[in-house]
Amino acid sequence: MKRIMILCLSLALLLACVPTPEEEPIAQKDSDAKGTVLFDALILNEHITADARELGAAYLTIDADVVVPENAVFGLSEVREGRFDCETVTKLLQFFADGRPLYRYWEDDKAEVYQKLLDFEAVANEEDEMDMMLLQYLREAFENAPMEVEHVPFALESVSPSETLCSLYAVGENDKSFLSYTDTQLIFSRDSSLDVTPESGIDPEDPLERQTPRISREDAEKAAGDLIDALHIDHVGLLADQVEECAFFRLNRTVEWGYRFLFTPRIGNIPCGHSDSWTVIESVPPSVGAPWPDEWIEVYVGQDGVMKFAWSNPAVYSEPDARNAFVPFDKMLKLFQNQLLYMYSAQATQVQGLTDADFSVTVDRIKLMRGTIQKKDDFSVGLNVPLWEVRYTVTYRGKRAQPQCIYFDAADGTYVEPRVTYKDLM
Repeated sequence: MKRIMILCLSLALLLACVPTPEEEPIAQKDSDAKGTVLFDALILNEHITADARELGAAYLTIDADVVVPENAVFGLSEVREGRFDCETVTKLLQFFADGRPLYRYWEDDKAEVYQKLLDFEAVANEEDEMDMMLLQYLREAFENAPMEVEHVPFALESVSPSETLCSLYAVGENDKSFLSYTDTQLIFSRDSSLDVTPESGIDPEDPLERQTPRISREDAEKAAGDLIDALHIDHVGLLADQVEECAFFRLNRTVEWGYRFLFTPRIGNIPCGHSDSWTVIESVPPSVGAPWPDEWIEVYVGQDGVMKFAWSNPAVYSEPDARNAFVPFDKMLKLFQNQLLYMYSAQATQVQGLTDADFSVTVDRIKLMRGTIQKKDDFSVGLNVPLWEVRYTVTYRGKRAQPQCIYFDAADGTYVEPRVTYKDLM
Protein backbone atom coordinates (compact mmCIF):
# COMPACT_ATOMS: atom_id res chain seq x y z
CA MET A 1 0.00 0.00 0.00
CA LYS A 2 2.88 2.36 0.76
CA ARG A 3 4.29 1.91 -2.73
CA ILE A 4 0.78 2.43 -4.17
CA MET A 5 0.77 5.86 -2.54
CA ILE A 6 4.24 6.60 -3.94
CA LEU A 7 3.15 5.55 -7.42
CA CYS A 8 0.03 7.70 -7.29
CA LEU A 9 2.04 10.68 -6.05
CA SER A 10 4.50 10.20 -8.90
CA LEU A 11 1.62 10.03 -11.37
CA ALA A 12 0.22 13.25 -9.96
CA LEU A 13 3.59 14.93 -10.66
CA LEU A 14 3.64 13.51 -14.17
CA LEU A 15 0.12 14.45 -14.92
CA ALA A 16 0.05 17.66 -13.14
CA CYS A 17 11.00 1.24 17.25
CA VAL A 18 12.30 1.11 20.40
CA PRO A 19 11.20 1.78 24.07
CA THR A 20 12.80 4.73 25.85
CA PRO A 21 14.53 4.45 29.24
CA GLU A 22 12.72 6.31 32.02
CA GLU A 23 15.84 8.28 32.90
CA GLU A 24 16.72 10.95 30.39
CA PRO A 25 20.17 10.38 28.86
CA ILE A 26 22.75 13.07 29.46
CA ALA A 27 23.97 14.53 26.19
CA GLN A 28 26.40 17.13 27.54
CA LYS A 29 29.97 15.91 27.08
CA ASP A 30 32.77 16.39 29.61
CA SER A 31 36.33 16.89 28.47
CA ASP A 32 37.75 14.29 30.88
CA ALA A 33 35.83 11.02 30.61
CA LYS A 34 36.45 8.63 33.49
CA GLY A 35 37.61 5.06 33.01
CA THR A 36 38.64 5.56 29.40
CA VAL A 37 41.74 4.56 27.47
CA LEU A 38 43.46 5.78 24.31
CA PHE A 39 42.38 4.18 21.06
CA ASP A 40 45.73 2.44 20.68
CA ALA A 41 45.16 0.75 24.06
CA LEU A 42 41.86 -0.82 23.01
CA ILE A 43 41.97 -4.60 22.75
CA LEU A 44 40.28 -5.22 19.40
CA ASN A 45 40.05 -8.44 17.42
CA GLU A 46 38.93 -8.59 13.81
CA HIS A 47 36.15 -10.99 14.82
CA ILE A 48 34.57 -11.66 18.19
CA THR A 49 32.11 -14.12 19.64
CA ALA A 50 30.38 -13.85 22.99
CA ASP A 51 28.48 -16.33 25.12
CA ALA A 52 24.76 -16.35 24.43
CA ARG A 53 22.61 -14.39 26.85
CA GLU A 54 18.88 -14.31 27.36
CA LEU A 55 16.31 -12.14 29.10
CA GLY A 56 12.69 -13.17 29.19
CA ALA A 57 12.14 -14.92 25.88
CA ALA A 58 14.79 -12.89 24.02
CA TYR A 59 17.94 -14.74 23.05
CA LEU A 60 21.09 -12.82 22.07
CA THR A 61 24.28 -14.01 20.38
CA ILE A 62 27.32 -12.09 19.17
CA ASP A 63 29.29 -13.42 16.22
CA ALA A 64 30.58 -10.21 14.70
CA ASP A 65 33.32 -8.66 12.60
CA VAL A 66 34.91 -5.60 14.20
CA VAL A 67 35.64 -2.83 11.69
CA VAL A 68 37.76 0.25 12.44
CA PRO A 69 38.91 2.96 9.98
CA GLU A 70 42.53 3.57 9.12
CA ASN A 71 44.32 6.90 9.71
CA ALA A 72 41.45 8.12 11.87
CA VAL A 73 41.38 11.40 13.80
CA PHE A 74 39.32 11.20 16.98
CA GLY A 75 37.83 13.90 19.20
CA LEU A 76 34.76 16.13 19.12
CA SER A 77 33.67 18.22 16.16
CA GLU A 78 31.02 20.92 16.45
CA VAL A 79 28.18 20.71 13.95
CA ARG A 80 25.68 23.38 12.99
CA GLU A 81 22.54 22.81 10.98
CA GLY A 82 23.02 24.12 7.47
CA ARG A 83 20.85 25.44 4.66
CA PHE A 84 21.31 25.49 0.91
CA ASP A 85 21.98 29.01 -0.31
CA CYS A 86 20.92 30.49 -3.65
CA GLU A 87 24.37 30.10 -5.19
CA THR A 88 24.63 26.38 -4.35
CA VAL A 89 21.12 25.53 -5.55
CA THR A 90 21.59 27.55 -8.74
CA LYS A 91 24.83 25.69 -9.55
CA LEU A 92 23.18 22.31 -8.90
CA LEU A 93 20.13 23.13 -11.01
CA GLN A 94 22.33 24.43 -13.80
CA PHE A 95 24.42 21.25 -13.70
CA PHE A 96 21.45 18.88 -13.84
CA ALA A 97 19.44 20.94 -16.35
CA ASP A 98 22.44 20.63 -18.68
CA GLY A 99 21.31 23.38 -21.03
CA ARG A 100 17.66 22.31 -21.20
CA PRO A 101 14.95 24.89 -20.43
CA LEU A 102 13.37 24.68 -16.98
CA TYR A 103 9.64 24.85 -16.26
CA ARG A 104 7.65 25.15 -13.06
CA TYR A 105 5.21 22.32 -12.45
CA TRP A 106 4.54 20.24 -15.54
CA GLU A 107 0.98 19.11 -16.28
CA ASP A 108 0.23 16.73 -19.17
CA ASP A 109 -2.48 17.69 -21.60
CA LYS A 110 -5.28 15.30 -22.59
CA ALA A 111 -3.33 13.80 -25.52
CA GLU A 112 -0.31 12.99 -23.32
CA VAL A 113 -2.47 11.40 -20.62
CA TYR A 114 -4.37 9.40 -23.25
CA GLN A 115 -1.12 7.93 -24.57
CA LYS A 116 -0.12 6.85 -21.06
CA LEU A 117 -3.55 5.30 -20.60
CA LEU A 118 -3.28 3.34 -23.86
CA ASP A 119 0.22 2.12 -23.00
CA PHE A 120 -0.87 0.87 -19.58
CA GLU A 121 -4.12 -0.71 -20.76
CA ALA A 122 -2.03 -2.87 -23.08
CA VAL A 123 -0.11 -4.45 -20.17
CA ALA A 124 -2.46 -4.12 -17.16
CA ASN A 125 -3.41 -7.30 -15.31
CA GLU A 126 -7.09 -7.31 -14.34
CA GLU A 127 -6.33 -9.63 -11.40
CA ASP A 128 -3.72 -7.28 -9.92
CA GLU A 129 -5.17 -4.83 -7.39
CA MET A 130 -2.43 -2.25 -7.88
CA ASP A 131 -2.79 -2.39 -11.65
CA MET A 132 -6.52 -1.79 -11.37
CA MET A 133 -5.98 1.16 -9.04
CA LEU A 134 -3.46 2.73 -11.41
CA LEU A 135 -5.70 2.10 -14.39
CA GLN A 136 -8.62 3.81 -12.65
CA TYR A 137 -6.35 6.70 -11.72
CA LEU A 138 -5.27 7.18 -15.33
CA ARG A 139 -8.84 7.02 -16.60
CA GLU A 140 -9.95 9.70 -14.15
CA ALA A 141 -6.86 11.78 -14.99
CA PHE A 142 -7.73 11.56 -18.68
CA GLU A 143 -11.29 12.73 -18.05
CA ASN A 144 -10.04 15.72 -16.04
CA ALA A 145 -6.98 16.63 -18.14
CA PRO A 146 -7.08 19.96 -20.02
CA MET A 147 -6.94 20.00 -23.82
CA GLU A 148 -3.99 22.39 -23.74
CA VAL A 149 -1.55 23.38 -20.99
CA GLU A 150 0.51 26.54 -20.72
CA HIS A 151 3.87 25.66 -19.16
CA VAL A 152 5.52 28.39 -17.08
CA PRO A 153 9.29 28.87 -17.72
CA PHE A 154 11.63 29.08 -14.74
CA ALA A 155 14.67 31.37 -14.68
CA LEU A 156 17.70 30.36 -12.63
CA GLU A 157 17.97 33.98 -11.51
CA SER A 158 14.80 33.45 -9.46
CA VAL A 159 16.16 30.68 -7.20
CA SER A 160 15.28 31.37 -3.56
CA PRO A 161 15.50 28.24 -1.33
CA SER A 162 12.94 28.04 1.49
CA GLU A 163 10.94 25.44 3.42
CA THR A 164 8.43 25.45 0.54
CA LEU A 165 9.02 22.78 -2.10
CA CYS A 166 9.78 24.07 -5.58
CA SER A 167 9.23 21.49 -8.35
CA LEU A 168 10.81 21.94 -11.79
CA TYR A 169 11.10 20.05 -15.06
CA ALA A 170 14.08 20.19 -17.42
CA VAL A 171 12.66 19.47 -20.86
CA GLY A 172 14.64 18.31 -23.88
CA GLU A 173 13.62 17.05 -27.31
CA ASN A 174 13.22 13.43 -26.16
CA ASP A 175 13.44 13.60 -22.38
CA LYS A 176 12.03 15.27 -19.31
CA SER A 177 13.83 15.36 -15.94
CA PHE A 178 12.33 16.21 -12.57
CA LEU A 179 14.06 18.52 -10.06
CA SER A 180 12.93 19.83 -6.71
CA TYR A 181 14.52 21.86 -3.94
CA THR A 182 13.97 23.45 -0.56
CA ASP A 183 16.52 25.01 1.77
CA THR A 184 17.43 21.54 3.13
CA GLN A 185 17.02 19.14 0.20
CA LEU A 186 17.67 18.97 -3.54
CA ILE A 187 16.49 16.07 -5.72
CA PHE A 188 17.19 15.28 -9.37
CA SER A 189 15.46 12.47 -11.30
CA ARG A 190 16.83 12.00 -14.80
CA ASP A 191 13.57 10.48 -16.11
CA SER A 192 10.51 12.09 -14.52
CA SER A 193 8.35 9.09 -15.43
CA LEU A 194 10.47 6.61 -13.43
CA ASP A 195 10.15 5.69 -9.77
CA VAL A 196 12.97 4.03 -7.86
CA THR A 197 13.19 2.01 -4.67
CA PRO A 198 16.12 0.17 -3.03
CA GLU A 199 15.87 -3.59 -2.73
CA SER A 200 15.52 -3.39 1.06
CA GLY A 201 12.31 -1.41 0.57
CA ILE A 202 10.64 -4.00 -1.67
CA ASP A 203 8.25 -6.44 -0.07
CA PRO A 204 8.86 -10.10 -1.05
CA GLU A 205 5.31 -10.22 -2.44
CA ASP A 206 5.77 -7.05 -4.49
CA PRO A 207 5.09 -7.70 -8.20
CA LEU A 208 8.21 -5.82 -9.35
CA GLU A 209 10.23 -8.21 -11.52
CA ARG A 210 13.66 -9.04 -10.12
CA GLN A 211 16.39 -8.45 -12.69
CA THR A 212 20.19 -8.56 -12.79
CA PRO A 213 21.61 -5.04 -13.22
CA ARG A 214 23.00 -4.51 -16.72
CA ILE A 215 25.75 -2.33 -15.28
CA SER A 216 28.48 -3.75 -13.05
CA ARG A 217 28.74 -2.55 -9.47
CA GLU A 218 32.25 -1.24 -10.18
CA ASP A 219 31.07 0.88 -13.13
CA ALA A 220 28.04 2.09 -11.20
CA GLU A 221 30.18 3.07 -8.20
CA LYS A 222 32.56 4.95 -10.48
CA ALA A 223 29.64 6.86 -12.02
CA ALA A 224 28.36 7.80 -8.55
CA GLY A 225 31.82 8.90 -7.43
CA ASP A 226 32.40 10.87 -10.62
CA LEU A 227 29.17 12.78 -9.99
CA ILE A 228 30.20 13.67 -6.42
CA ASP A 229 33.55 14.89 -7.78
CA ALA A 230 31.90 16.88 -10.59
CA LEU A 231 29.68 18.62 -8.03
CA HIS A 232 32.76 19.40 -5.87
CA ILE A 233 31.20 17.85 -2.74
CA ASP A 234 34.49 17.06 -1.05
CA HIS A 235 33.41 16.48 2.56
CA VAL A 236 31.54 13.18 2.02
CA GLY A 237 32.54 9.57 1.48
CA LEU A 238 30.79 6.40 0.32
CA LEU A 239 29.34 4.01 2.90
CA ALA A 240 30.51 0.94 1.01
CA ASP A 241 28.71 -1.52 3.28
CA GLN A 242 25.35 0.11 2.55
CA VAL A 243 25.48 -0.24 -1.24
CA GLU A 244 22.45 -2.16 -2.48
CA GLU A 245 20.65 -2.96 -5.69
CA CYS A 246 17.54 -1.00 -6.61
CA ALA A 247 14.57 -1.21 -8.98
CA PHE A 248 13.61 1.47 -11.48
CA PHE A 249 9.93 1.12 -12.42
CA ARG A 250 7.18 2.90 -14.29
CA LEU A 251 3.45 2.32 -13.73
CA ASN A 252 4.09 -0.77 -11.61
CA ARG A 253 6.38 -2.34 -14.24
CA THR A 254 10.11 -2.94 -13.82
CA VAL A 255 12.19 -1.00 -16.32
CA GLU A 256 15.62 -2.04 -15.04
CA TRP A 257 17.69 -2.70 -11.95
CA GLY A 258 20.73 -0.77 -10.82
CA TYR A 259 22.52 0.30 -7.64
CA ARG A 260 21.93 2.73 -4.81
CA PHE A 261 24.94 4.44 -3.18
CA LEU A 262 24.86 6.34 0.11
CA PHE A 263 27.37 9.10 0.90
CA THR A 264 27.75 10.71 4.34
CA PRO A 265 30.21 13.29 5.76
CA ARG A 266 33.71 12.08 6.69
CA ILE A 267 35.07 13.78 9.81
CA GLY A 268 38.66 12.98 10.74
CA ASN A 269 38.64 10.32 8.00
CA ILE A 270 35.80 8.49 9.77
CA PRO A 271 32.45 8.20 7.94
CA CYS A 272 29.29 9.31 9.70
CA GLY A 273 26.57 6.73 10.22
CA HIS A 274 23.12 7.02 8.75
CA SER A 275 19.97 5.56 10.29
CA ASP A 276 16.45 5.47 8.87
CA SER A 277 14.90 4.54 12.23
CA TRP A 278 13.38 7.11 14.57
CA THR A 279 11.81 7.17 18.01
CA VAL A 280 8.63 9.22 18.30
CA ILE A 281 9.01 11.32 21.47
CA GLU A 282 7.60 14.80 22.00
CA SER A 283 9.72 15.86 24.98
CA VAL A 284 12.86 17.94 24.39
CA PRO A 285 15.53 16.72 24.64
CA PRO A 286 14.14 13.24 23.92
CA SER A 287 17.51 11.56 23.64
CA VAL A 288 21.16 12.03 22.82
CA GLY A 289 20.38 11.82 19.11
CA ALA A 290 21.23 14.69 16.78
CA PRO A 291 19.07 17.82 17.19
CA TRP A 292 18.32 17.66 13.45
CA PRO A 293 18.35 14.96 10.73
CA ASP A 294 21.68 13.61 9.49
CA GLU A 295 23.26 14.90 6.30
CA TRP A 296 23.32 12.33 3.51
CA ILE A 297 23.46 11.96 -0.27
CA GLU A 298 21.84 9.18 -2.27
CA VAL A 299 22.92 8.37 -5.85
CA TYR A 300 20.99 5.82 -7.92
CA VAL A 301 22.76 4.45 -11.01
CA GLY A 302 21.36 2.43 -13.91
CA GLN A 303 22.78 1.16 -17.17
CA ASP A 304 22.75 4.67 -18.68
CA GLY A 305 24.44 6.31 -15.68
CA VAL A 306 23.10 8.36 -12.77
CA MET A 307 19.30 8.22 -12.69
CA LYS A 308 18.60 9.96 -9.37
CA PHE A 309 20.48 12.22 -6.93
CA ALA A 310 19.24 13.41 -3.54
CA TRP A 311 21.20 15.66 -1.13
CA SER A 312 19.51 16.24 2.22
CA ASN A 313 20.19 18.26 5.37
CA PRO A 314 23.50 20.03 4.68
CA ALA A 315 25.53 20.83 7.79
CA VAL A 316 28.64 22.77 8.79
CA TYR A 317 31.41 20.88 10.61
CA SER A 318 34.47 22.05 12.51
CA GLU A 319 37.74 20.11 12.58
CA PRO A 320 37.78 17.48 15.37
CA ASP A 321 39.76 18.37 18.48
CA ALA A 322 42.57 16.27 19.96
CA ARG A 323 40.55 14.25 22.48
CA ASN A 324 41.15 10.50 22.26
CA ALA A 325 39.08 8.78 24.98
CA PHE A 326 37.45 5.37 24.60
CA VAL A 327 35.59 3.07 26.97
CA PRO A 328 37.44 -0.27 27.09
CA PHE A 329 35.95 -2.59 24.48
CA ASP A 330 35.05 -5.38 26.91
CA LYS A 331 32.87 -2.91 28.83
CA MET A 332 31.32 -1.67 25.58
CA LEU A 333 30.46 -5.24 24.66
CA LYS A 334 28.43 -5.64 27.84
CA LEU A 335 26.63 -2.37 27.12
CA PHE A 336 25.72 -3.63 23.63
CA GLN A 337 24.30 -6.83 25.09
CA ASN A 338 22.36 -5.10 27.86
CA GLN A 339 20.76 -2.57 25.50
CA LEU A 340 19.64 -5.16 22.95
CA LEU A 341 18.22 -7.43 25.62
CA TYR A 342 16.42 -4.46 27.16
CA MET A 343 14.95 -3.51 23.77
CA TYR A 344 13.72 -6.96 22.77
CA SER A 345 12.90 -8.80 25.98
CA ALA A 346 9.70 -6.77 26.42
CA GLN A 347 8.58 -7.61 22.88
CA ALA A 348 9.40 -11.27 23.33
CA THR A 349 7.50 -11.65 26.61
CA GLN A 350 4.33 -10.15 25.10
CA VAL A 351 3.87 -13.19 22.85
CA GLN A 352 2.57 -16.30 24.54
CA GLY A 353 4.47 -19.54 24.11
CA LEU A 354 7.71 -18.09 22.73
CA THR A 355 10.90 -20.07 23.24
CA ASP A 356 14.52 -19.05 22.80
CA ALA A 357 14.49 -20.55 19.33
CA ASP A 358 11.47 -18.44 18.35
CA PHE A 359 12.90 -14.98 19.06
CA SER A 360 16.63 -14.38 18.67
CA VAL A 361 18.91 -11.40 18.08
CA THR A 362 22.29 -11.87 16.39
CA VAL A 363 24.99 -9.18 16.27
CA ASP A 364 27.09 -9.67 13.13
CA ARG A 365 29.12 -6.43 12.82
CA ILE A 366 30.52 -3.77 15.15
CA LYS A 367 31.96 -0.76 13.34
CA LEU A 368 33.60 2.45 14.53
CA MET A 369 31.94 5.44 12.87
CA ARG A 370 30.98 9.00 13.74
CA GLY A 371 27.63 10.62 14.35
CA THR A 372 26.07 13.82 15.65
CA ILE A 373 24.49 14.03 19.09
CA GLN A 374 22.84 16.97 20.82
CA LYS A 375 24.14 19.10 23.64
CA LYS A 376 22.13 19.17 26.81
CA ASP A 377 21.79 22.94 27.02
CA ASP A 378 22.30 24.14 23.45
CA PHE A 379 20.17 22.78 20.61
CA SER A 380 21.75 25.10 18.03
CA VAL A 381 25.02 23.14 18.08
CA GLY A 382 25.57 19.40 17.76
CA LEU A 383 28.63 17.36 18.64
CA ASN A 384 30.03 14.92 16.11
CA VAL A 385 31.68 12.10 18.06
CA PRO A 386 33.11 8.60 17.47
CA LEU A 387 30.36 5.98 17.73
CA TRP A 388 30.22 2.21 17.76
CA GLU A 389 27.67 1.06 15.21
CA VAL A 390 26.22 -2.32 16.21
CA ARG A 391 24.50 -4.12 13.33
CA TYR A 392 22.18 -6.99 14.16
CA THR A 393 19.31 -9.05 12.80
CA VAL A 394 16.19 -10.30 14.52
CA THR A 395 14.80 -13.77 13.77
CA TYR A 396 11.18 -14.36 14.75
CA ARG A 397 9.86 -17.90 14.36
CA GLY A 398 12.20 -18.68 11.54
CA LYS A 399 11.75 -15.40 9.63
CA ARG A 400 14.88 -13.26 9.52
CA ALA A 401 14.34 -9.50 9.27
CA GLN A 402 16.50 -6.95 7.49
CA PRO A 403 19.69 -5.89 9.36
CA GLN A 404 19.23 -3.06 11.85
CA CYS A 405 21.70 -0.79 13.67
CA ILE A 406 22.04 0.90 17.03
CA TYR A 407 24.78 3.32 18.11
CA PHE A 408 26.82 3.95 21.25
CA ASP A 409 29.12 6.84 22.13
CA ALA A 410 32.62 5.34 22.14
CA ALA A 411 33.83 7.85 24.77
CA ASP A 412 31.30 7.19 27.53
CA GLY A 413 29.16 4.24 26.42
CA THR A 414 25.94 6.24 26.11
CA TYR A 415 23.25 4.64 23.96
CA VAL A 416 22.56 7.12 21.15
CA GLU A 417 18.86 6.90 20.55
CA PRO A 418 17.57 8.21 17.20
CA ARG A 419 14.87 10.81 17.46
CA VAL A 420 12.34 12.89 15.55
CA THR A 421 11.08 16.33 16.55
CA TYR A 422 7.47 17.31 17.03
CA LYS A 423 7.90 19.72 14.12
CA ASP A 424 8.92 16.83 11.85
CA LEU A 425 5.84 14.85 12.88
CA MET A 426 3.52 17.71 12.06
